[in-house]
Amino acid sequence: MRISKANACRGARHGCLRSASDHLFLALLLCLALVLGGERALARSASELYTIGPKPDWVSLTTPPEPRPADATNSADGLQYLVVDRQYKEFDTPQYYFRYVYRVENVEGRSDSSDISVSLDPSYEHVTLHDVSIVRDGKRLDRLTDADIAVLHQEDELEKQIYDGGRTLHVLLNDVRVGDIIDYSYTSSGKNPVFENSINLNTTVQWSVPAAYRRLRLLAPNTLDIYTKAHVVDEEPTITRHPRFTEYVWDANNLAAIEDEDSVPDWFPVYPSIQITSFGSWEDVVRDELKIYDIDNPLPEELKSFVDEIREAHEDKEDQLVAALKFVQDEIRYVAIHMGTGGYIPNTPEKTLRRRYGDCKDKTFLLLALMEALEIEGYPVLVDSDEGRGLDQYLPSRGLFDHMIVQAVIGDTVYWLDGTLTHQKGTLENLHQPDYGKALVVREGTTGLVDMNRTALARPQAELHMEIDASSGPGEDIFLTVKTTLRGARASSARSWIDRDLETGVQETYLEYFEGYYESIRVKDPIDIVDREEEDELIITESYVIEDGWEEDDGEWYFPVVNEDFHENIETPDADVRRTPFELSYPVWELHTNTIKLPGEAWAREYDDDVFTLRTDHFKMEATQTIAGNAIEMSRQYRALKDHVVPGDLTSYVRDAEEAQDYSDSRYLYFPVRLTGGSAPPVSLVRGLALSYALPLLAVMGALLGIGFFRRQALRRALRDDKARLMSFRLSPVSETLQIKGEPSRIWQALRSLQFLDGAIRIQPKDDERAWDAFDVREGAEFDLIYRRKRRQPLKATGRVLEFIPEKRMVLRLEPHSLYHNPEFKNYSTESELAIEVAPNGKGVQLELTDNRDYLLTEKLFFIPAREVRYLRRYLRRSGKNVKAVAKRMK
Repeated sequence: MRISKANACRGARHGCLRSASDHLFLALLLCLALVLGGERALARSASELYTIGPKPDWVSLTTPPEPRPADATNSADGLQYLVVDRQYKEFDTPQYYFRYVYRVENVEGRSDSSDISVSLDPSYEHVTLHDVSIVRDGKRLDRLTDADIAVLHQEDELEKQIYDGGRTLHVLLNDVRVGDIIDYSYTSSGKNPVFENSINLNTTVQWSVPAAYRRLRLLAPNTLDIYTKAHVVDEEPTITRHPRFTEYVWDANNLAAIEDEDSVPDWFPVYPSIQITSFGSWEDVVRDELKIYDIDNPLPEELKSFVDEIREAHEDKEDQLVAALKFVQDEIRYVAIHMGTGGYIPNTPEKTLRRRYGDCKDKTFLLLALMEALEIEGYPVLVDSDEGRGLDQYLPSRGLFDHMIVQAVIGDTVYWLDGTLTHQKGTLENLHQPDYGKALVVREGTTGLVDMNRTALARPQAELHMEIDASSGPGEDIFLTVKTTLRGARASSARSWIDRDLETGVQETYLEYFEGYYESIRVKDPIDIVDREEEDELIITESYVIEDGWEEDDGEWYFPVVNEDFHENIETPDADVRRTPFELSYPVWELHTNTIKLPGEAWAREYDDDVFTLRTDHFKMEATQTIAGNAIEMSRQYRALKDHVVPGDLTSYVRDAEEAQDYSDSRYLYFPVRLTGGSAPPVSLVRGLALSYALPLLAVMGALLGIGFFRRQALRRALRDDKARLMSFRLSPVSETLQIKGEPSRIWQALRSLQFLDGAIRIQPKDDERAWDAFDVREGAEFDLIYRRKRRQPLKATGRVLEFIPEKRMVLRLEPHSLYHNPEFKNYSTESELAIEVAPNGKGVQLELTDNRDYLLTEKLFFIPAREVRYLRRYLRRSGKNVKAVAKRMK
C-alpha cells in the first residue's frame, strides 16, 4: 500500500456512487461530447495544470529521521516510509502541501516507487512540483529535471456512469535503484467553490504500512471556528495563535503498521484519523446545504399532464408516489458529471428532463418537483452509501456524504426513496426501501442525524424449491424442476440481469450451471419467468431431463443432488481472535426446499424424520426432513438477525456458525440408493447430506461414518484453538510445482488428518517405504507424497524440503504433480491456475480456479476425494464463458 494524496483525505462528494445501468458506450459518447464541446475546464493545456517551482513561504520544512536498517517491522511492499508530511492552508488562496520520503528496500519496491501520480480537478486545481530527488550514498540527486512528466486523462468510474473529468499528473523517474531514498513534494492550489467558506477534512494518520515520521499541519483563518476530533487514536494538536490564522499540528514518530482484518464493516473506523471541521452543529451543515439547493425547482410543463394522469389513475397518495418514483427511476438514466461544482449542485428538473439523464441529486430534485405537484411532502436527504452506520461517530461536516435520496412523508409514515435504483416493483407497502444507516434530512429545523431504522424483512428474499424425480430407478431418466421466487433487492437485481441477457441468455446460463454437475442434462421445457409486479415477486421456473444420471459404485447405485447452500451467508472469520467487528450479510432471509422422489417407499424408509433448529443472537437456522411415501421432503431456512459480530461474541458465534454449516454445506451431494436390499442403518438425510459433502461415499457406512464425523469435529476444534496459520498450498499447472509452508508439526498433523477422507495421505522418504515418522527431516531431503484412494491408483508427487526450522517453519516443494497427469484431468487447461489453500480454522481446503479470461471461481472442499475429482474436472472443462456463468449462478 502506497501512502498518497488519494488516501490521505476522505472525499467530500455526494454525487451518487451508484449506477442505474451499464451504458458504458453512452458514457463514452458523453465524455467525447464534453471534450469536443469546448468545456473550459477540460480545454486547459498541460502547462496550465502544473508548473515546477519553489515551495510556498507558508510551508514549514522538516528534516527526515535517519532511516533504520530494513526489517519486516518498518517496511512494506519493499518500501520504508521515512516522512509523510501534509500541510493545509485554508485562507486567502487555499493550498495543500504534500511531501513523501521513502527508501527502496528491494526490487519489488523499486517497481512500485519509480513513478509518482497526483490527481487533480482541472476546473479549479493547479499543481506545483517542488522537488523530486534521490538520495544515494549520502548524495542528493535531482530527478525532476530529467523525469518524464505527462498529464493523463483517466476516468476510473465510467462503468458506473460517473464522469469526473479528473486528470492525473504522472512523473516517471529515471535510474531508481534498490537502497535509494526518494524524496518528492508538491503543492495543490485551489479549492472547490462549493466548500470555499468551510473546512471539511477527515485525514488518515496511520496506515497498513509503518512510517518513521508523520505530520499533519493546518493553518485555519481566525474567522472560522475550528473543531477537531481524533478517531482510533489518542492524539491532541499543538495549537499556535497567529494574527491572521491559527496553526494546528499533529505529529508522531515510529508509527507501526495497522494490521488488516477480514470482513470489517465499512462503518467501523480501523485506521486512525484526524477530523477537522468548521461546523459546530448539524444545523449549521443543513443551513449551508440549503444555500446550495436553493435552485429554481418548478415542475417542467411537459410533466404537468403526466401528473394529471397519475392523479386519475391513482386515488391514494401512496400509489401516486410510487408512480412518480418509477418514472424517475425508469425514464431518467443515471449519468453523473462531477467536474467542479457538478458533484454537489443539482441541475434543475427542467434540464434533467430535457437531457433524460442525471445523477442522484438531479433525480432527487426531479422527484421532489413531482411530489410537490402531487401535494406530497418530501425533502432531500444526504447519506453515505458505505459508511452511513458510523456517521454519528463524526463531528458535523459536509464532507461525510456521497449520495442523495428522498424522504417522503404521508400522514405519520416516513418513506425513504432512491431515484437511482432500477427495476423496483411493488406497492409502497412492500417496496424495498434503502437503508444507509444515518441520514441528514436537508430541511429547516433539522438538528441532527436521523436513523433510517433498518427493519427486519417481512418475508424471505429468496425461496428455492428443487424437485428431483428419480422414481423410475437406475438406468432411467431423472427429472429436475427448480422454482425460484425472488423479492425485494434480489428481485430487482435479477430483473436487471434478465433485461440485459434476455430469457435466452438466462436459460443458457442456468443450463451451464447444471451442466457443471450433470454432463447429460438437457432442457425439458423452456425457462418460465413471471414477474408479479404488485407483489414484487419474480418467479423463475426451470425444467430439465438428466439422462444417464445414475452411477454405480461397488454394487451401490446413487445419483447426485445439487443443493444450493447457505454457506456464503454463514460466514466465519479467518481468525478466532480479533479487535474489530466481523461483518455479516444482512438483511438475509432464504428458504430452500427439496423434494426427492425415490423408486419406492422402502428406499425412503432408509432415512428418518429429522428437525434441526439453531437460534443464536446473530442468526436463525432451521432444517427439517420428512419422509412421505417414496419421497423425502427437506426444508432449510436461514435468517440473519444482526449485521455484525462484536469481538467479545466471536467465539460463541464461530461455534454456532460451524454447527449450522454442517447442515448447510451442500453444494454437490451424493444420494446413495441400494439396488438390492441390504440393512443400512437409518440416518438423517439432512445430516447425512452434510456429511456426504465432507466425507463423500465412504465404503463402509454406519459406525465408520459416525467415527469419521466425530474425528473431523475433533480436528476442527484442535485447529480452531491453534492461532498460527496451519499451512498453505499454491499450485500452477504451468510450472507444475506446489509449495507447502507452515510450522512442521502443523503440516504433519494436517496431512495425517486427511486420512479420514476418501483415501489417505502419506509422506515417506524417496524410494523408501518408511512412514513420515521415520523421515529424516532436513533441508534438501527428498520425499514422496502419496494420496491413496480406495479402489483407485494412488496419486503421487515427489518433492524435497526447501527450508526446515524445528518447531517454527518448514517449506516443502512438490515437483510435477501426477494428479494433473491423471486421465481424469486430461481436459485441464494449462492456461488456468488452480490455487489450493487449507483454511487456518481447519474447515477444509479452498480451491480457486482462475482461467485465462481472469474469471474467478471459488469452492470449499475437503481435499479431493475420488468423486470430487470428477466434480472438479467438470469445472475445469468448462473454462471461459462457462466458468463465468457458473460463478454468476453461485453468487
